[in-house]
Amino acid sequence: MEQGEVKSGLVAKMSSESDSGIKKYIVPIVSLLAATLILVFVVPGLGVVEQAVGLHAILNNAINSVASAGALATFAAWLVFFMLYWKGAQAISRRPLRESCIFAVVSLLLSATVCFTGTWATVDGEHTGFPWYSSGTYPFGRPSFTFFFTIRLIAIGSLLLMAWALIADALGRRRNNGIRAFQASNENPETKTSGFVKTMKRYVPSLRLNVRSVAIYTALVTICWLPILYINGPVIVNIDTVLQLIQGKGSRIWDPMTMQWLDGYVLQDHHPVFDTLIYVGFDRLGLLLGHEVVGLQILTVLQAIVTAFAVVLSLAWCFSRVKNIPALVQVCAVAFIIFVPTFSTVSTVIVKDSTWAPIFLLWAIAFAEFIYRKQSQKPVSWKFIILFVVLAIFAGLTKKPSIYITTGATFIVLIFMSGRFKTLVATLVPAGICLVLIPGLLFPAMHIAPGGVQEPLSIPIQQVTKVLIDHQDQLSQKDLRTISKVLDIKEAKKNWNPLSADFAKHYGYKPSSTKADRSAFEKLWIALAFRYPGSYINAISYVRTPFVLGQTYYQTGPVRCGWDGAGTNHVKVLPEYKDCALSKQQEHLGKPFVNVMNHVPPFSLLGAEVLYVVWVPLLALALVIVRKRWKSLLYFAPVLMQLLVQFMVPSYQNRYTLGLLFTVFLTLAIPFLSCGHSAEKTDMAKGTVEAGEAQPDQTVRQNG
Repeated sequence: MEQGEVKSGLVAKMSSESDSGIKKYIVPIVSLLAATLILVFVVPGLGVVEQAVGLHAILNNAINSVASAGALATFAAWLVFFMLYWKGAQAISRRPLRESCIFAVVSLLLSATVCFTGTWATVDGEHTGFPWYSSGTYPFGRPSFTFFFTIRLIAIGSLLLMAWALIADALGRRRNNGIRAFQASNENPETKTSGFVKTMKRYVPSLRLNVRSVAIYTALVTICWLPILYINGPVIVNIDTVLQLIQGKGSRIWDPMTMQWLDGYVLQDHHPVFDTLIYVGFDRLGLLLGHEVVGLQILTVLQAIVTAFAVVLSLAWCFSRVKNIPALVQVCAVAFIIFVPTFSTVSTVIVKDSTWAPIFLLWAIAFAEFIYRKQSQKPVSWKFIILFVVLAIFAGLTKKPSIYITTGATFIVLIFMSGRFKTLVATLVPAGICLVLIPGLLFPAMHIAPGGVQEPLSIPIQQVTKVLIDHQDQLSQKDLRTISKVLDIKEAKKNWNPLSADFAKHYGYKPSSTKADRSAFEKLWIALAFRYPGSYINAISYVRTPFVLGQTYYQTGPVRCGWDGAGTNHVKVLPEYKDCALSKQQEHLGKPFVNVMNHVPPFSLLGAEVLYVVWVPLLALALVIVRKRWKSLLYFAPVLMQLLVQFMVPSYQNRYTLGLLFTVFLTLAIPFLSCGHSAEKTDMAKGTVEAGEAQPDQTVRQNG
């Protein structure tokens, strides 16, 4: 009996050693093959391979692209990929299966943002982002290209998965804490910090959620941003802002979309009137001071200060609401807002989105604090609700889609949280003021023309025009009559542009159409969606651009651009500067600076729009799911509403996604907020103790 048991144990041990030996050699071999394939399928840009026909030609182009980097650079890249796969595979084996599966899905989704490209950038442009970023269609009808694209998608996804596993494993080893490597709320306050961090803590006060601390850091950040304000100086006045200034300076009011004079009005709400009053006020201040540009420079500096304050306040809120954030992380976060010129360059542009973004961030902080207090069972005073409502109103007055974001996010809270009366007030009051009271009562009394009724029809006009281009002969005479009452079909088709809905709307829309005509048009638009979904998708291909790797938030000049002589009654803005011309510092400093930031790592990635639109929200959501923090899903409401609004924009401009950039720290903090999650922590600890894990690791998890 004993001999049999000994033999059985010996056989099992030999079998285990044999399996271990096989794995020991399989992983390096697979890593070698994967690293080689990565060089062929990942390194070449899609702009290089998409024009080739046939697998042989595609591979030749890809290999030639790799070879052009040189033997040494190619070998170095291959070695990095080999080590990444080799060590990453070992790290994955130490992660819980559920967690690895979640991040495998996330890695594939992130890979799609790299494989697909935008629709309007050019390879040789100076401000297009990454050098390989290019426009073009994807010939998925060709099996060879589809095969190449699929392999490339999986390859990049696997690289991202390996990188995630190594980072998670490194954090886990540092804290000896398994899955809680992602948790910032470590109960042990004695964390090791580098000498640099200790020095910073000694001489630089920590950022805390109080007036003195926020004021000090706001001043520090603003001072550090002054070089950016200089190289982008004297000012950058967006084309929309130029029109607002022209109208505010006494020009005959003109609708830029229908190209019609609006006699009897003093302003138009096509661009928010509140912004127009701000810009015109500072413009007149400059004229009083003797130089028009001086007033706009003062506005730029104030805009930078408000932006710095809002971003610093968001960091202070995160530092106060997430327990025991390591000092190194806090230092890196502050260094990020100082040295990565996303927030700073955005603040130098005078345009409604840059004016709105810090106000929206202040509302987002209040929104997060509102949920935090309710989940922590802390009182929410009426003073706080009034502040919450006021911020939502000001955000809605500076950018029209904002009211849909704030109202939608608060409505989600109204559905899923108790204590609904105050939430109901916070939901209805801003919407009532911005959507009903001001346009219905205040604008007529002040002789302000409302925005064109055609603006909400931007996407329907774009998509219906595309159907006319592709399938007009298949439409009935009744359908064509319905369309022709709203659109000049010939002009809409002639001017249709795949990059923007403004062209078909601008030239095709008939101002003579009635409310009944527009209602019938909208009903037909819905019906045609089921008949021609392909045309509808192709009509708004520009929508995908924020969701793919390429464009960055780094921005510069010109001083002013647009609207000279068109509907301006010859009123001038900054006449001493040529139209669409860069200033000396913009030409010699700003433009080269932005070009370098766009192409040099790590800034080329840290400034990428997709990082804030997709990567950060998706990774934060994955961490919430891994940690089973289901209550924290409510914090994603503003992110969700911003993404939904993004699918309704008439064209692509990265200023439309500034809200996601500005709320990045709030989004990153969501998985680590500790209030109201004690039960969820216990469930997570029980569910993640896997058989065969080391006993000390199990003990730490159960303590969590």
